[in-house]
Amino acid sequence: MLNSRGHVAEGTADNVFIVQGNTLLTPPVSDGALTGRAGVDVHEQSLALYDIYTAEACFLTGTGAELIPVARIDGRRLRYCPHPLFDMLQSDYRRMIEHACRAETP
Repeated sequence: MLNSRGHVAEGTADNVFIVQGNTLLTPPVSDGALTGRAGVDVHEQSLALYDIYTAEACFLTGTGAELIPVARIDGRRLRYCPHPLFDMLQSDYRRMIEHACRAETP
């Protein structure tokens, strides 16, 4: 989704992240992104469609969606799907959920 200035804000209900080199990029909350990122150093900057099209990888995160790798954007295939960073974050997330569920079990 784009904001009124034409910057990428988010997916329809999810945060959007792209990988460029060793950097994870996501739109700032001021561009309309959802809050709730934690656990990984992230550089917030306004993203244009060009940034998304030329990213090495892209993924979405959200409460209901959890983590979703993106293979194509507007028919353009991304270099990685999923990216190794995505795999690491997904593994960490699943471990965190398993730990929380075990802690809740009587």
